[in-house]
Amino acid sequence: MIETAALLEQYTDYIPSIGYDYRKNPWYGYINQDTSYQSKNEVKGDLSAVSQFLQVLIPLQQEISEKYKIQCTSVEDAQLWNSFFGFAAASKLITPSLLDRECFDAVNSALHKLQAQSADIMAARSVLGAVFDDDIYKLDGAAYHKKLTKQFGGIFSRLFNAEYKQLITDLRLCKKDGKKPAYNEAVSMTERLAYYQQKTLEFVEA
Repeated sequence: MIETAALLEQYTDYIPSIGYDYRKNPWYGYINQDTSYQSKNEVKGDLSAVSQFLQVLIPLQQEISEKYKIQCTSVEDAQLWNSFFGFAAASKLITPSLLDRECFDAVNSALHKLQAQSADIMAARSVLGAVFDDDIYKLDGAAYHKKLTKQFGGIFSRLFNAEYKQLITDLRLCKKDGKKPAYNEAVSMTERLAYYQQKTLEFVEA
């Protein structure tokens, strides 16, 4: 933009005599069929306006580039960052401190971590959702899994045990097919439920 501004000043101030070195004339290559005095003044006025605009824009571009360590070296860059800063000014999520490189890197790292956690949570929910309805999330997965593996790990401990039957009934009522889950399935699914609930809690508290 600095180079452009300098050239525009040459265009508007250049004495209209071509001379021997016509290829060095800033107007060389410019074609305008309308050669009237009014047309020439309009062109000169337009170029002067652009030149004045750049004189205002260039210091801002340099300040933005230096302060935020970003590339802002063209009119297109300036338009892009103008849109961004306009959005940032109206946003409740983006704060001035976020534009600091260290803060941005820390936030960006945290967001990538949350993104990975979110994908993990959604994968676990997908497995549970294929078998159970949403009532499964009302159960305490960790407590159910602990009882199934610690208290009812042996076959004889499960025989005629009312508490075990109630655990299995709770799971059956949440199953989409309404069938009673086998012991191994109950262990596997409550472990998955416990994992899902723990990861969801970590995500919310992050």
